[in-house]
Amino acid sequence: MRHILTILIICSLASCSLIRREAGHPGGNIGYQADQRLIQASSYNQRVERYFISMAFLAPLLAATSQTGEEAKSSATAINGLYGSISAQHELLGLECAENAASCPLLTDHGTFAFETHTLATQRSLFRLSRQVVDNLNLKVNVNRLRGLSGTDLLRLTLKADRLVSVLMRYLATYRDMSVIMAHAMVAHCGTAGGVMVTDADGTSRSVMEHECNRLRGYVGGEFLNAISVNSNGDERYAISESLRLARQIAGAGFTGGWLQDEHHKGLIYHIDQVCSDLWYMQMADDVSDPVNCSGTALPWGEISIQASVARTKLFTAFGLTTIPPTGPTPDSSN
Repeated sequence: MRHILTILIICSLASCSLIRREAGHPGGNIGYQADQRLIQASSYNQRVERYFISMAFLAPLLAATSQTGEEAKSSATAINGLYGSISAQHELLGLECAENAASCPLLTDHGTFAFETHTLATQRSLFRLSRQVVDNLNLKVNVNRLRGLSGTDLLRLTLKADRLVSVLMRYLATYRDMSVIMAHAMVAHCGTAGGVMVTDADGTSRSVMEHECNRLRGYVGGEFLNAISVNSNGDERYAISESLRLARQIAGAGFTGGWLQDEHHKGLIYHIDQVCSDLWYMQMADDVSDPVNCSGTALPWGEISIQASVARTKLFTAFGLTTIPPTGPTPDSSN
């Protein structure tokens, strides 16, 4: 206790914001950074889904940056590890300890009384996945900097890779698909919100959130085909990136339920499966020992096959999904 008090006193005198966030913000400093730089989460469910969304956006970088069978094996291992951490944390959502402590089964499952502890395990798994991307690129990044990386930061690091064009083209094609998934998911949660009012071009007065929701509905309703729009300042706005920006804004508007429906879970997992398929065939090409399968189907290995990822199946069960989507198509022979 004396050491804890000493640390708290030192940090209060030194304006140690990182320690204060670790002590007081849901998810610690990483949770704070995620609220500020990714999507603001307003409930336990959203925090778990945010880890899964982050995983889906980062995983394609593993396939795009892996060059050897051993790197592919390490990447597949990182994916399975994060699958397991997210599913373990998701299982706590059914235990309403924080809201109904009298009925909390403390002697068996601690529910939301242990949610923050499980959050640290998930953060470490996400960190290992990010670390693997950096290792695949053969870049030197210190641990403190890596812990604060967002998807955008990893893309900036990717720009330093020698195989820039190949990496970006492979990754950003999937990134666009997942941005569309996010846009579709958030449209379902659009609604009228109070606050600052704006006036549309037709003179209609709307709340800011209603205004943004109507714009997002327009994109999802077919305007993804309109590649570029220009705002009043003459700045170009690209349909998919603009819809993702709107989706992130709507996600942080205070809705407390889960963001993703079954089709969105399946859509994101489909793309992770494509990554796992690519990683598998890299392992086959180099004939690595003890290959790792992170996909949803058994895959060939000589005269035998390696079973589907147990961790992936566990996450599917945690999400309550009853049908397992197929693994993404096998990679082109040119990959």
